[in-house]
Amino acid sequence: MPPVADFLCRAGPSIPAGVRRGAFIVFEGVDRCGKSTQSKRLVDHLNSHGVDAELWRFPDRQTAIGKMINSYLTSQSEIDDAGVHLLFSANRWEKRDAMLRKLQAGTTLVVDRYSHSGVAFTAAKKVPGLDLDWCKAPEFGLPAPDLVFFLQLSVEAAAARGGYGEERYEKEAFQEEVLRQFLSLRDPTWQVIDASASIEDIESKVQTHATEAISHAAAAQVHAIGGSPRASGAIADPTANTIRRFGWISFWSQLSLSIVSAVILWFAMTNNNGSPSISVYFTLFGCVTSFFSTFLAYGLTRVARRVLDGGKELKAGNVATSLLASTRLNLWGIGGTLVGLQASVGGLLGKTLISATSNPYAAGQQVARSSPAALDIFSVQASTNTILAHFVSIVFATWLLRILNKRSPAASPVP
Repeated sequence: MPPVADFLCRAGPSIPAGVRRGAFIVFEGVDRCGKSTQSKRLVDHLNSHGVDAELWRFPDRQTAIGKMINSYLTSQSEIDDAGVHLLFSANRWEKRDAMLRKLQAGTTLVVDRYSHSGVAFTAAKKVPGLDLDWCKAPEFGLPAPDLVFFLQLSVEAAAARGGYGEERYEKEAFQEEVLRQFLSLRDPTWQVIDASASIEDIESKVQTHATEAISHAAAAQVHAIGGSPRASGAIADPTANTIRRFGWISFWSQLSLSIVSAVILWFAMTNNNGSPSISVYFTLFGCVTSFFSTFLAYGLTRVARRVLDGGKELKAGNVATSLLASTRLNLWGIGGTLVGLQASVGGLLGKTLISATSNPYAAGQQVARSSPAALDIFSVQASTNTILAHFVSIVFATWLLRILNKRSPAASPVP
């Protein structure tokens, strides 16, 4: 089964126009690392600065399922490992709709423990059949966090803090394995913070990253873990927005240069008394391929727009394939145009060599026919403009490929 992060997708209805959705911020870490303290301080900070924020905790021990979990955690009852894992997941599921409503209404949710804990703690038990992929599966469809704060603290340091050992999972050897499982789930949404620092230093870092996350999440759709699966390698909103922006710049730059080239070439062909030279046909080939490349760029902007509107998935691999196809087309166009340009320059050179200015012994009608004319320069100008249009396309394609390579890792093993 693929990693859960390979299935990030749209979840729930679209956010109404004009409504800035809330951010989904999660605190994770081993027991007694300071999650509860920092999550509460963050909510207080946000509320004091006019941000509507709420503190949630999982497991929620007030629900019917939560009470069963609490009985298990305090060693008042025994439940099968698979069963208790599903109970933890069900506890999150019973809050799913409420979380979505809050986020879409503009409330920022700060959550003390979430799916990462559910996966890490069960996987750490090393029970046959309950491997990492099995542990992740029940999380499919839950809202995915915009930001995860992982408060990193050694198990020894955590054990030295007050209250350690009161619950079932607070055993040092087990917590070591939990920590290892947590670190295997790390992905780009995580901010790892040294939990051994002072409360104030941690709080300052948390506030900085939380402010950025709230700003970025405001105009984005709420994503989910699983649900209607988004295929592995799907592009996130920021990358889709970058593709759209640079696609438009590439489109208009190419289109302008291609139109100018076409007009110049048309003028040169229609005002030529004789039949067009072979150089004109090669330049025409380059101009036509430039127009095709232009509309490939336009197609990318349309697809990226649909991603941002939540109506389509966009795989990094498909975008890369399109960009490489565009680059190949541009290289063919440059090659054809260069052949035409070489022929044009060769013709101009030949005329120059036999003109009266270079060969005073040439005279009469032969000179008139052989002298370079203004129209000869038009073909050269059309060629240079066409090559420039192709060059612009290749530059933007290379740029976007670099962005895709940087922002779209092949696999992100986070639940």
